[in-house]
Amino acid sequence: MASGTGGQIALTRSDSLYLSIESVDQFQNFVSESMEHTLTELEEGSITGNKDAPPSHKGIDFGAGDITVEPDPNALGHWMRGVFGQSSGTILCEVGSLATNSSELGDNNPVIQHSFLPIQSAVDNRNFLPAYTMMVYRDVGSAFFFQGTQLHGMEFQITAGQLVGATVNVMSRKIERFTRTAGIEALAKVVGSKPWVWDMASVEISSGQTGFSNLLVDTNFEAINIGINVPLEGVVLLDGNKNYATGRSMRKCIGLR
Repeated sequence: MASGTGGQIALTRSDSLYLSIESVDQFQNFVSESMEHTLTELEEGSITGNKDAPPSHKGIDFGAGDITVEPDPNALGHWMRGVFGQSSGTILCEVGSLATNSSELGDNNPVIQHSFLPIQSAVDNRNFLPAYTMMVYRDVGSAFFFQGTQLHGMEFQITAGQLVGATVNVMSRKIERFTRTAGIEALAKVVGSKPWVWDMASVEISSGQTGFSNLLVDTNFEAINIGINVPLEGVVLLDGNKNYATGRSMRKCIGLR
């Protein structure tokens, strides 16, 4: 019987919504997940010859749900890049310097300051955000591979005296089942960091002006929820399959249906 302690979530970047990937390399710590594989039903409308419910047929096949995490600084960037669509980084301490982090693998990693700004144009003509493949393993049987995944929303919950929490919103084009990529032992070694505690966070606000240079620290907050949402819609085309053909941003397609 599965205990749940062997559950795993991991993802890997994909070059296309349409690829079928059977392995992942970026493991993520998580608190809970509500990922679902949805098959819509199409029911015939004809009543001729039917004394009960008419025959039904398979409709759209897709996946969606939320993932709740206690953000790990070593793994958080993968979620954020998926939601923002891009990232940039500045090396603060080179490999081998006294300020670098020693991981459980015995190597020294550079200290990098990452910045995330939302993309303003689609990554290609089929999807607005970068595509991923995400594995969800529930400690029993095969793992669910959510192919053509887009991370379209994320919210942080920061409360004084608590661990920081976050929720990631996910939609996927197709779901397949494969053998899980790695054992639970790999998670502790790859992630291998402490969770984000409230006293590691600070709030900076600018008044009437934009830009990083205008931000000032404000220490009067007891709690803050802050997030980003990219409203996506799955578009079904006459292309001979039952999956979404694209993940299109609704804010970019108003009036084009």
